[in-house]
Amino acid sequence: MRKYIFTGETMMFHGRVLRRIKRISDGEVGGWIESELNLSHNGTCFIYDDAKVFDNAVVSDSVRVSDDAIIYDNAKVYDNAIILDNSSIYGDAEVFGEACIYNRAKIYGKSKVYAKANIKGSASVFQNALVHGKAVLNDNVKVFGNSDIYGSAELFDNVMVGEDAAVFNFVQLFNNAKIYGKSQICENACVGEYAQVYGKAIIYGNCYLKGNVKVCGSAQLKKETYTKGFINMKFDKIYNFKSINITSLIYDGKAYFNVDGMELISKTQLIDYVNRTFEKQYHSDKYIDVINEIDAYIQFYKSIYKKDMI
Repeated sequence: MRKYIFTGETMMFHGRVLRRIKRISDGEVGGWIESELNLSHNGTCFIYDDAKVFDNAVVSDSVRVSDDAIIYDNAKVYDNAIILDNSSIYGDAEVFGEACIYNRAKIYGKSKVYAKANIKGSASVFQNALVHGKAVLNDNVKVFGNSDIYGSAELFDNVMVGEDAAVFNFVQLFNNAKIYGKSQICENACVGEYAQVYGKAIIYGNCYLKGNVKVCGSAQLKKETYTKGFINMKFDKIYNFKSINITSLIYDGKAYFNVDGMELISKTQLIDYVNRTFEKQYHSDKYIDVINEIDAYIQFYKSIYKKDMI
């Protein structure tokens, strides 16, 4: 049984001739499709306002597409999904379940967004990424590769998650955090403020990680006492031909360091690394002085955060 007819009004869009539809049951004028293959006559699905569906894209079941949303290429939207505002679904992407896509969000590639996921605020999901559960992506977040976001995870403010990373449970990622490799962020962990997690690192429990820190390799961090510590120093004044970037942080009451992207190491290991790296030079003692300064800096931040937590 036919659910809609064409009004006779046409328009050119992306080189396609689109036709406006009208629902038969109540005469409501809807959006635009290229052919009847784009919008199923079954179910309650409908395209409203100036929304557009074309190419081989299919809208079915109880889907609502409205405002200026566009769905094209081979995209499929079904079940009870809602697509609003200026959002775009294209490529071979699929949106289904009770997922809601709005406010300039983009879903494309072979990605899938489903269950009760909420994608908004110019967030993008692409390549083979999955976003599901009650996950929320907002504010220019990018999720790509084979990454998997689910549970009640919340990602916002320019976060990037890619490659084979997984983010789930009640995690919060914010403010330019980058998660990639085969890393996992789960349980109640929070990662933000330019922090990077990659390799096979796992951040979980009540771990709170922020600042320009890097956690990589097979590191596993979960303690509540995890706070921010940021040092990024280049020792150009000591050697014109050599510089080292050190990022420092506190974990479980102890100072740890990341040197030029290596795994987290202790202060003792850092001093050993410095001595081995510059054993033929005469200024390794200056490096140790700098390390001591870093340690003091971290202890200062540690005292601040302990006070804030009381």
